[in-house]
Amino acid sequence: MEKSLPKVSVSNIAGSLLLILLIYIFQLYQSVPLTSAVQLWTGIAFGYLILRANVDFSAGIVEFFNAGNSYQYNSLLMLFAAGIFATVGIHYAAFAGGALPAYLTASSTQFIPGTQTVAPIDLNLLLGSFLFGVGMVINRGCGSATLANIGQGNGRYLFTLFFMLVGTIPGQWIQTVFQKNQVGHLFDPIYLPEKIGYIPTMIVSLAGIGLLFLIGRLYENDRKRNGTFKEVEQVGPAEINDPKQPFNFFERRNLYVLFQKDWSRSAGAFIFALVLVFQLTITKQTFTLTATVKKPALYLLQSSGLFTETAAFQMPLEEMNQGLFANPDVVFLLGILLGAFIYSMLSGTFIWRMNLSGKEAPYFIVSGLLMGFGAVLANGCNVGAVYSGIVNFSLSGWVALVCAFTGAFVSMSVFNGKVHTIQKGG
Repeated sequence: MEKSLPKVSVSNIAGSLLLILLIYIFQLYQSVPLTSAVQLWTGIAFGYLILRANVDFSAGIVEFFNAGNSYQYNSLLMLFAAGIFATVGIHYAAFAGGALPAYLTASSTQFIPGTQTVAPIDLNLLLGSFLFGVGMVINRGCGSATLANIGQGNGRYLFTLFFMLVGTIPGQWIQTVFQKNQVGHLFDPIYLPEKIGYIPTMIVSLAGIGLLFLIGRLYENDRKRNGTFKEVEQVGPAEINDPKQPFNFFERRNLYVLFQKDWSRSAGAFIFALVLVFQLTITKQTFTLTATVKKPALYLLQSSGLFTETAAFQMPLEEMNQGLFANPDVVFLLGILLGAFIYSMLSGTFIWRMNLSGKEAPYFIVSGLLMGFGAVLANGCNVGAVYSGIVNFSLSGWVALVCAFTGAFVSMSVFNGKVHTIQKGG
């Protein structure tokens, strides 16, 4: 089924381009540090890409378990594969230059870019990733999708974001207590190239992606045989093409191609990988999202005088006290919001709405709390712990993936049909 083409006005385009220019001018005027400036623009690209290429971790998982449809699921696997190809050269070049994984060196500059995500395997990671997977499915959106939906005018995600902020506070405290007392510690950080080399790591990682693809195909075929498979309708704007009309740059067909037409899965994966390479090369930092929300949450609580600073909150508060633009991770979050808003304005799809009922509100409160708590406990969400972990060759990324998938499956089973974000499936 086709839907009518949303109107794209010249004023929307001009306003969006002006906003981009103002962001650039403000960045120059404020003398924003290079790392923060790069994080801002990669965040804008990330937010734009989420909507333009339909990059949605939670939607892919929900469709996979609920409808037996692996279309979005396979799109996610393409993102992982592209990321692995993109980072292996950067990692090896740094290693050849004498750099070590971040956890093995005290140097703030001589480390392999992206290896900050190589984390221990412990109870924090297992429980946090599981809980995040539960909350993400209820919300139908991980941290990045939550910000992108807000940027597109969906006020219900603001409701979730508020409780996500709240959930980060106990998550930070419990994470600190667990780490200090070595609660549930299983393995120290494992950087796979350190154990088996770079080429074998790339082969093993791609084989893991291939195995996930095979599992998805088998599961989809099984659902088709059982009659529980559902086609997920890919609804897109109707294309306009009348060769009899003279060329006009501002005609709706051209505006549709430039600003509205969805990018393909392969194009989205390729551009996503380019953004990752750009960020790793210049800042040596990889993507982090939901776990970063704890920083503004703690800062706001301290500013309001609601709690006294403790050892558990000292480091994130020190980072925030240096100023907003001194914290690249927070700037990245702001960039995602701006990128999603810019896409929505350029494409004419920005619509403010609040799709939230009193009956469903408790479910979204729970989803926000679980996502904030889980992401901080695991020190990362689907992007920070899973995606960044896997494409930067940390074993913890694969463990987080399994736990998040398990949490998602449990959430689908428990809340199926009880909230509109999880429709009844087979």
